[in-house]
Formats: sequence, C-alpha cells, structure tokens
Amino acid sequence: MENSIYLQTFKDKFANESKILIQSGLIFEEDDMDLFPCSKDEVLELEKTLGFFLPLAYKEFLLWGGHQSAWFLVGEDCFFKNILDNQELALELLEENKFPKELPKDAFIFTSHHGYEFDFFEVSQGDNPPIYCYSESSNESFFKLIYPSFTDYLIEILELSVKSIRSYGGSPFMKNIILSPDEEFNVFDEIK
Repeated sequence: MENSIYLQTFKDKFANESKILIQSGLIFEEDDMDLFPCSKDEVLELEKTLGFFLPLAYKEFLLWGGHQSAWFLVGEDCFFKNILDNQELALELLEENKFPKELPKDAFIFTSHHGYEFDFFEVSQGDNPPIYCYSESSNESFFKLIYPSFTDYLIEILELSVKSIRSYGGSPFMKNIILSPDEEFNVFDEIK
C-alpha cells in the first residue's frame, strides 16, 4: 500500500498547514513534526487479532501516523497502542450508561475521548466508511452519524486542530507553554 488512495488530500492539507504553523512560530519542527507510522506487519497482525480486514482509508492512516501523528490528534486515544482497549471501553461505556442499542457486530472503535465518548465505523461499509459517535453526554438513543467518511473525519479534525492551535497560541508540545491541571488542549468538544 505505497500509494495514498484515500488520504492524499488530507496528507497534502496536513503538510501545508504544518508548514504555515511552523512559519508562524505556533509549532516547532523539531518538537511537533514526529510521525511514527505503523508497519505493514503491525497492521496485518492487528487484522489477524481482530478477525477482519480494516478499511483501506483507515489502514492508510495507520501506515502514515498510527503510532504518533505529530501535532495532530494530541491527547486522543486513537493510536495503535489504544486500539484493542478502545473496543473494550466502548462496550463498558454502553453497558454502564444502559444505552438501548448494541454496537453493530462489525463496529470498529478507532478513537475514544477521556472515557466518555468514542467514534467508530462499520467495517462492512466500504474502504472509506462513514463515522458514528457515541457520547454519554448526549441524550440520544442512537449512534450519531457525524461524518460521511473517514477521510472527511480526518480533514475536519485537522481543520479544528489548526483553529485550536491558532486560538491557543501554539501546540501543547511547545516547550514554552505550560497547561495548568484544569486546562486541556482539545478540539473534539467543539464538534459534538
């Protein structure tokens, strides 16, 4: 999977926004630009453990920045080390909140946020599937469709991340920014 089929627009936007943020002094190349992709073997082993193939768009993400994606998605439980835990967390959260619906059998929870919400896709819905959300702060009794595709999700979160970095005055990785214990660098609360 050398070619980027689904994520090229996202990758181009990420590179362009990174360049602008570096030039603006809002992120530092040496601190904020580390991309750590998953290996093909890690992705294959994950699929073997899960018992199904993952959508191509998601595999592209893992092979781009599945262990760390620079300044993007800071603080989210969406990386390789979180994947299996996210599956369990989602089931526990639904049970704890007595949610009336079960997760679809082919749901894959690709991110969770501070133990109160998660996003997922159904692996049967194609190579760039729609994204659904559950949040215990919502009073809805259904899983909310939040993006028409995984690619749309990444692009929107990228745009919100850039907006947040600009309004905050920099990335949380910057050495000269210290967050107090009650401050949090978070773009996800804006979208749900």
